[in-house]
Amino acid sequence: MIANKAYAYDLSVPEIVPEYKPSKKDFRVVKSPKKVQSNTVKKVKAQPKSKLSLIVSVILLFAMAIVVSYRYNLISEKNLEVQRLKMEQVTANSELATTEVAIDRVIDKDTVESYAKQQLGMQEPEKSQIIYINSNYETKVEAVSGTNIFDKLLEGLKNLIGM
Repeated sequence: MIANKAYAYDLSVPEIVPEYKPSKKDFRVVKSPKKVQSNTVKKVKAQPKSKLSLIVSVILLFAMAIVVSYRYNLISEKNLEVQRLKMEQVTANSELATTEVAIDRVIDKDTVESYAKQQLGMQEPEKSQIIYINSNYETKVEAVSGTNIFDKLLEGLKNLIGM
């Protein structure tokens, strides 16, 4: 086959690194005391580093589960108490409204006014006798809660640190 000079490539590779030839010192044959078959596979069980660490981790998980359930219980109890107090407030407001309506029905303002003027001699106050009092005040509701040991401990730590 005649190669075209325009497309002739040099396929010889220059030798940069000399070829490595291992010696007998590099290899050593070790004979196994037991004959191992290629079809058998040993099953290795994953064991914890120590039984103590396993026991401690189980106890910690159990303690965390108890703490979470205890906190959930407290939150549920407070929520039920809030709902009960709201229901009591609704019933108290409805009783107040029905009582006011009943009092307005029983007491006739005209008869009370006529009795005060005729029997007791009372009169309407004059403009100079009327005193106006500003009643624009806000009702403040403060929640009173008992401080528990955790709040006291937290306050003590804050005072110790200087926050």
